[in-house]
Amino acid sequence: MKALMTLFAMSTFIACIPPAPPKVQVDTPEKDSVKTVVIQAGPFDVNSVKSQIDSLNLSWSRACKIGDVSYIMSIYDRAAHLLPDGDYYYDGTTQIETYWTNELNTMRDYKLQSTSFEGTEDVIYQTGIGITSFLKDFKAYNDTVKRVTVWKKQADGGYKIMIDTWNNMPGRK
Repeated sequence: MKALMTLFAMSTFIACIPPAPPKVQVDTPEKDSVKTVVIQAGPFDVNSVKSQIDSLNLSWSRACKIGDVSYIMSIYDRAAHLLPDGDYYYDGTTQIETYWTNELNTMRDYKLQSTSFEGTEDVIYQTGIGITSFLKDFKAYNDTVKRVTVWKKQADGGYKIMIDTWNNMPGRK
């Protein structure tokens, strides 16, 4: 009985030990880029999907440059939420498509610099800096924002944007 009580006490103690802290890996930044911190928690290797999402971001930027709303919409989940700074809450692809159709009338370029990339196999969280070039009243402007994008794993194994939000950087006029 004493051995059973000792075994029970040990198993209870072991169950209370917190898991090891997540592994943190810092990617080597490329020229003119921001450092990206990749956090891995558990057996899923977040790096295994980073290149897939980086490719989607690059294609998204190219689509913005040429005004391809249909491509942009192809990477949003049907139930996605878009929360632009100083604007309405757009819920679902119909509302999000209306937003991007209007926005791409003045947008000329968009670049994303990822600053963190973490999550689980089902949900990836990406933060970064977005730099937008747009034309307004026949003048070119640049705008820099802080971004958070949540990617959701799809049935086909790919990822689509579930939540897309950004806030203006300090000092914006």
